[in-house]
Amino acid sequence: MTDVFTRLIESEHYSGQGFSYAERRMWEAAKAIATCGNPSMWREWNMAHHMVRVVRDLGALAGVTFADGPVSTVPEQASLFAETEDQR
Repeated sequence: MTDVFTRLIESEHYSGQGFSYAERRMWEAAKAIATCGNPSMWREWNMAHHMVRVVRDLGALAGVTFADGPVSTVPEQASLFAETEDQR
């Protein structure tokens, strides 16, 4: 899979590692910084890439642009689902 990811990131169609966490993850796998994942993760990365692509394309229709940049893998909204003392 490292060879597959290397071909992907070297492709003219690769959006760059700042596009979404999926692209960053594929770049890391190609560079052997992280594991290549598994079929479940590949489906997740595929969906993440395509969802970001759709949002960016729809934004462009409305005149909205999105900057590439560092992509976080920290679940920033995890606290919304954390159980509190009041919920117990």
